[in-house]
Amino acid sequence: MKRLFTAADIRIWKECGETKIDLAPDDIVTPEAEDVAKALHIALVRTTHDPLADQVRAVAREMRARTQDKRPPDARGARVKLIRRQQVELEPFPFDVKRPDMHIRTTDVITDRDGSPMGAGFMRFENGSFPWTLNYDEVEFVIDGELEIRVGDESFIGHAGDVIFIPRGTSILFCTRTFAHFLYVTFPANWTSQ
Repeated sequence: MKRLFTAADIRIWKECGETKIDLAPDDIVTPEAEDVAKALHIALVRTTHDPLADQVRAVAREMRARTQDKRPPDARGARVKLIRRQQVELEPFPFDVKRPDMHIRTTDVITDRDGSPMGAGFMRFENGSFPWTLNYDEVEFVIDGELEIRVGDESFIGHAGDVIFIPRGTSILFCTRTFAHFLYVTFPANWTSQ
C-alpha cells in the first residue's frame, strides 16, 4: 500500500525517537519532508530500487531549482520596506482599456526588484467598469469606496476593509458605481509580464 510522508509525519517519527524510516518502492515523500528528514538526521531508506520514485524526486528537485532560478539575484537580500499611503503617487493605468472617463490610476509599490515573489500596489478608478483577465493570483483590500468584481453572472462587492481574492485565469469586470480605491497584492510579483 502506497504511503505519503509529509514534513509533519517526519517530525512525529523524530518525536518517537526514530532515526531511520524504511520506505516501500511506491511510498511518496514530499520534497519538504525530505528536507525535514535531512535536517533532523532521519535516514529515508527505500527497501528496493524504485526508478519511478527516483524520477519523482528528480522532478521535485528540478522544480525547486526552477523556482529559485526565477527569483531575482537580490531576492536573498530582500529587506523590510515601508510604504506610506500618503506618499504614493498614482500614475495613469499603463494599459488601454478604452475607458478614459474612469480616470484609472495605479502604481506598483512592491515588485520583484524588491526581491519579493509577491507584488503590491494601489489602484483607484471612478464610476464605470472595464474587463480584465488575470494571469496571476490577486488579492484586493478595499481602502475606500466600493469595488465590485463581476465574474459571469456573479457579483462580489467590497467596501472599505473588505478583501476579495481573484484566482489566476479568471476573466472579470472591475466595476464601481462611485469610486474604488484599493490595495492589490499579486502572485507572482511581475504580474504585468504574465
